[in-house]
Amino acid sequence: MFCACMKNTSRFRIHHTGSRAFCSKLLRSLAIVSIVVVAVAAPVAPASAASSIQSTWHRGGIAKMRVAHAVTTLGPVSIPVSQNQIGWLALSNIGAVEAFNIRTGQLLDSPIYLPTGLVPVSLAFWQPNPLASASATEDPLLLVVSNSASTNADSLTFIDAARKTVLKTIALGGTFATSVATNVINDYAVVTDTNAAGTASRLRVIDLGGKTAIQTLTPFTGNPNVLSQAVFDPSGDNVYVAAPTLHKILIYHNQYTASPLVQPSGSTYTGSSSFNPESLVVGLSGSLYVATSNSALKKLYRFNGTYPNGSTVTPLVTLPAVATDLVVNRAETRAFVSMAGASNNLASVDLTTNSLTTSTSTASSNALALTDDSGTLLVGDGTSGATNFLTMATGASGQRISGTADGTVVSIATPVNTAIHYNTYTVQTNYVTVVDSSTSGVVDTIASGGGTIACVLPSPDGKFVYL
Repeated sequence: MFCACMKNTSRFRIHHTGSRAFCSKLLRSLAIVSIVVVAVAAPVAPASAASSIQSTWHRGGIAKMRVAHAVTTLGPVSIPVSQNQIGWLALSNIGAVEAFNIRTGQLLDSPIYLPTGLVPVSLAFWQPNPLASASATEDPLLLVVSNSASTNADSLTFIDAARKTVLKTIALGGTFATSVATNVINDYAVVTDTNAAGTASRLRVIDLGGKTAIQTLTPFTGNPNVLSQAVFDPSGDNVYVAAPTLHKILIYHNQYTASPLVQPSGSTYTGSSSFNPESLVVGLSGSLYVATSNSALKKLYRFNGTYPNGSTVTPLVTLPAVATDLVVNRAETRAFVSMAGASNNLASVDLTTNSLTTSTSTASSNALALTDDSGTLLVGDGTSGATNFLTMATGASGQRISGTADGTVVSIATPVNTAIHYNTYTVQTNYVTVVDSSTSGVVDTIASGGGTIACVLPSPDGKFVYL
């Protein structure tokens, strides 16, 4: 049993009020011990030299606290926060990805490096669908599409997002990849790139169960390097593809066969010569939102209809600068658009009144992501050599937390809402097993370093566990 109390000295301590044998018996009978968050806002007086050994943690919005614990031969053991709080950064200049705490901006562990010479350009997070996926019990995956720094040949790397380990890297047989996208319904991903000969733009379909490429579509033979992005709709049945310099938006249907994607006849939308669709988002309603990147036509549009061609196209707002990225909240009441320029480079668009406000985020806000609850906006600074990124509350508080990555952020990925993950702790005789609550996968195993474990207590931010 544990009890927490606040003394007049404002020192917060965890007191063990029962016997070691009783605590051990209780924990073993419960088997799984969930995380309990204790938030105390009082400051802590500096520890004296005579006080017992102390360890420090910090959680955003809570003052630093000190927790007394018994002397041990081990130092603090790093434990990841719950999976639904972990975001991912692609770092172009060091060829790596990095996990961070979405709520605090704190980096988690060291960067995960891609094979030597690969430069990441886009990230996507995939959570197996517990009802429809052939890999329903698999850990969530992070997909990283990269280009070779020397040859521009493209590759796709699969990372276990729970264990934070590289599983596999496959060559895609093309060059100049620009994006990767997943969906929450089926086991497919798509990558936009150009063929190895440099003569045709391609859409590559990836089977996430087998981690192999299963289909290649070449919508524009004779037009290399024209696809900027592909996105799924929420149902997983349709894929939209942007070709900015050709002024086109394509759609493909998922037919759930060995070659799943097919393009319906007459479905491609072609805009005016100044219509350059740079960034796409499909809302939960099925509406397609498009931000353009031509300086002569800087707008945010909404497409309503079965196909882009024949849809009702509504210009929503005129942007003050060309768009570089776009996100839309779940309720489809607000969009955020990153724009070129060092100031006023983030537009917040009210989709109810079709009005916008601008603010300055980072020096070059080239990468955006929105948490699944739409409560936090993440902004990466794409300036050469920059390492900063922002976590921004989208609500009334407008709180901003600046984080520092280990490289230049070119893409950001956040978890999806198909399953909420927590770390649970199974107490054994001389070790603790950390288990993902959703996948039942083992995230980590913590040895006691000698002796029987009586109790386990995670810190509020999930970074440390005390045995």
